[in-house]
Amino acid sequence: MHFNRPLPKSFFSDVIPEDAMVSDGINHLVYVYGDRTSIGGLLNDTVRSKRVMIFRYISVTLGLVMVIIALVMKYREYRKRKNSK
Repeated sequence: MHFNRPLPKSFFSDVIPEDAMVSDGINHLVYVYGDRTSIGGLLNDTVRSKRVMIFRYISVTLGLVMVIIALVMKYREYRKRKNSK
């Protein structure tokens, strides 16, 4: 058994395959990994789609509406039990 054995430099190269879709959650970018020489090709792959943002806002809004509906239903149930006593 060996501990702290040095790794070859090739271990850290070519981790992502060519033309793979990469999602960078920190910088909020999605791009295709590859050796692109044209800036136009890079811009087309890295610009976020407006459709993604619209779906994100719709899903967050629907989630909040569902939480509010659940809270209102629980409150009505609580009031109904309280009034029947």
